[in-house]
Formats: sequence, structure tokens, C-alpha cells
Amino acid sequence: MGKLGDVLSHPGEFMPLVRMYRAAQRAAKLPQDPDLAFCYGMLNDVSRSFAIVIQQLPNPLRDAICVFYLVLRGLDTVEDDMALDVAFKVPELLRFHERIYDSAFCMDCGYKHYKRLMAQFGTVVRVFLGLEPGAQRVIADITRRMGEGMAEFIEKEVTTVADYDQYCHYVAGLVGIGLSQLFASSGLESDAMAGQEDLANHMGLFLQKTNIIRDYLVSGEVSADDPTLPATREAVASARALCGKQLQEWRLAHPRPPASTAALVRDFSALALSGAYFYHVWGLGGPDALFAPLRSYGWVLEQQRGLQQLVSALLLLVVFVATVVVRRPA
Repeated sequence: MGKLGDVLSHPGEFMPLVRMYRAAQRAAKLPQDPDLAFCYGMLNDVSRSFAIVIQQLPNPLRDAICVFYLVLRGLDTVEDDMALDVAFKVPELLRFHERIYDSAFCMDCGYKHYKRLMAQFGTVVRVFLGLEPGAQRVIADITRRMGEGMAEFIEKEVTTVADYDQYCHYVAGLVGIGLSQLFASSGLESDAMAGQEDLANHMGLFLQKTNIIRDYLVSGEVSADDPTLPATREAVASARALCGKQLQEWRLAHPRPPASTAALVRDFSALALSGAYFYHVWGLGGPDALFAPLRSYGWVLEQQRGLQQLVSALLLLVVFVATVVVRRPA
């Protein structure tokens, strides 16, 4: 039954989906300031999920993290563009942290949305220069450290797990460190958080390795140009050996909820009928909401309306809770 079946199989996820949809709608509304509008519009274009999450934050932290993401996305675009000669690319990576103070800076590289980002990078720079000095220092420092790491691995092959960890530190661990420092500099977290670099680094490594291993498992291979290829193969083999048994035990202890067509039809019918009763008793659709063949019996819904409204609300709640309980894994 497609997406409807997925929702009915996991009713507890319905409200988070609604909240996520509303957050996506809010994220599509851009600020009135043209420079900020460009930044948030570009954020929507290059990373929808990050855009939704970032826009839940209060300002000035929200603008700082938006710019932080776009600056690092620009740096990553330079690293990823295979059309750029290494002799040109390495110095650009090393000086990119200086470029973010130059509102005239732009570069012809990348593709699609990334090409537009680099062509109009001066707009990002102008917003960066309007941030608080503490946020500017964090963004510039992380950009410098990441640029140096990317430049190192342009000409260095990842052959060991230690290399793999170091590469992931540069491209993701530093993001976690920067975010921790931005939260601390904003006053929303204690100053002690800025110093917990090891914890922030491991969060970044976890996310980056998850993405790399997922790509490896989905496609069957990592791109031949990916410097993490040898270590990825070793990490995947190790992960399978370490986690295979635990995963099987977890699956046995957490059987999937019923997903048969009959069960889905049953639950959908119960929810639909109880929901329709609630809808009409409360008069949410007006007199024309009933199907034409049933309108002559509409008077039944008018009898003891207060009592019927109470019953309909309880019925809908009971059916929903029963569906959740039945589908919840043991």
C-alpha cells in the first residue's frame, strides 16, 4: 500500500511527519534581507534536511550556522571538482579561510546549485562579515583546519583505518567541533562545551562513516576516486563481523509489526470510519460533506449532538491507541 501502508505500520511517526512537513513549509519562506534570502535559499537548494533543522534554531545562532554550512559547502565544492588542476586546487584549499573575508571573491567551479553558490559566494561573505566576532573566529578557524586537511589528502591515499579516521576528522569531525563552539559562543551552551573536541569529533566521525558505509552497501562499491576506498572495505568487513550477531539477536527480540494487506485494510478501515464519524458529528465539513446517498439520513447525526461528539472523540482515540498498540513491536 506504499506510503499509506508505511504510515499505518508506524502510527507513532504520524505526528513527527506532520511537524516535519510544517517545518519544511516554514523553511521555504525566505528572509526579507536579500543577502540572507540568498543564503537560506541556497541552503534549501543544497541540503533540504539541514535547512529544516537549522531554521529551528534561534538567532543569531541560526544565521551563523547557515553561513558555516555554506562556507564549508563552498570549500567542499573546490575539493570535489575534478576539473580543477591539483596545482591550483591545493593552494585554494589552503587559503579558502582568507577568501571568506573578501566580498569580491567568486570561483567558476562545481555544478548545478554548487556552481551558483561559488559564482555568488560574495553574498555569503557579506553575511559572514555581519556575524558576531566570536562566530566569525570559529568559522574561519574550522575552515582553515578543514582546508589544510583536504589539501593533505588530495595527494595522500587512505590505506589504513588510522588514515580513514584522520580523513573523516577533517571533513566531518571538524564540523562537530565547530558546531559545539558556535553553540558555546552564542551563550546557549556552557563554555565547557567548546572544549569537548574529542566528543564532538567522534560525533562527526560517526555520521561520516555511516554515510560512507551506507553508500558502499547500497551501491556495492565506493567511487574509485574516493580516497577512503581501501579503509572503507576494511571497516565494512569489520562492522559486519562485529555487528552481524547482535543485529540478528535484536531482530529476533523485536519482530516487525503486522504488515499484511489484511491487517493494513483492517486498521485503515477502523481509522477511516471512526474519523469520518468524528468529522461529521462535529460538523467539520458542512451539510454537503456527506455522500449524496446518505444525506437523507443526516438527521441521525443531529440527535443528541453533544453526546455523539463525546462518543466520537473517545472512539477515535480508542481506535488510534489500539492501532498503535497492535503495531508496536514486542
